[in-house]
Amino acid sequence: MTPGEIIAALCAARGVTVKQVKSSNRHAQVTLARHECFGLLRCYAKMSNSEIGNALGARDASTVTHGIQRVQRFADAHPAFALEMDRIVGVTILEESVSLVDDLRALHKEFLELRRKALELAVRIRGSAREAA
Repeated sequence: MTPGEIIAALCAARGVTVKQVKSSNRHAQVTLARHECFGLLRCYAKMSNSEIGNALGARDASTVTHGIQRVQRFADAHPAFALEMDRIVGVTILEESVSLVDDLRALHKEFLELRRKALELAVRIRGSAREAA
């Protein structure tokens, strides 16, 4: 998942917009979602605190550190919250995987059709070469 996809998935699950999370909005719901994004980006996108801060509205690395710590303390106290965060990202990854499998099946079908046509062409070329000889 890209960082943008992680942010979008979390925002959709939390009922806030990406624009709100990247803004200076301090409403509790938005702030918590922003801090969750910090943690998910750190965990799943392996981004540095500076990179996370830049991705979420030019925030300082120390702000990101504080947000990650806050979410971690909350997750430690509320295991269901931690599972929900992982589920949000996991469901999105699963949906992407299903889509990739569908794409792979379509490509395989195209490959088999092209292979069939190549074999037919090879048979015709051999037949023409025999007739010419």
